[in-house]
Amino acid sequence: MAAYYIFVLRFGLVDSLERNAQIKTYDGQHWHYEPWDMDIALGNKNDGGIAFNPPVDRNTKLPGSVTTYAISGRSADSNGNVVTSNWLFDALEAWDEWINGVVPKVADALYVAGLTYDNISNMFDNEYAAKWCEIMYNESGFFKYVESGGGDPTWLSWL
Repeated sequence: MAAYYIFVLRFGLVDSLERNAQIKTYDGQHWHYEPWDMDIALGNKNDGGIAFNPPVDRNTKLPGSVTTYAISGRSADSNGNVVTSNWLFDALEAWDEWINGVVPKVADALYVAGLTYDNISNMFDNEYAAKWCEIMYNESGFFKYVESGGGDPTWLSWL
């Protein structure tokens, strides 16, 4: 779980700590996070624009906002006071051994293993982009964002 937590924060997977992740087990003893729907990553918004530059943490707010945090599950009132938050990650961050012991060690190990922003960006921008069919990617986006709105693109105005 520490590796997933670090991955989410380091790469700006802002809706993957709670909304776009499932906790799974295959034997009832060993549990793991399984992320999905990774369209909001590396600082991107749903529409492809950049919302913020990674890395982010759970206290990063969207630019110009007092109420909206980058990581889903946390919001604030008009005075900037937190009013909702994810209890699991609040508890983990309050646990000294987790935040000051486990997380830095796992972060270092992942970095040494090659999990860097530059390596991930290169993978997406060069390796994947060169192999994925542009038509398939565009069709996926069409079905996800346009067709799912009944073919009426005006419902996307909130993006």
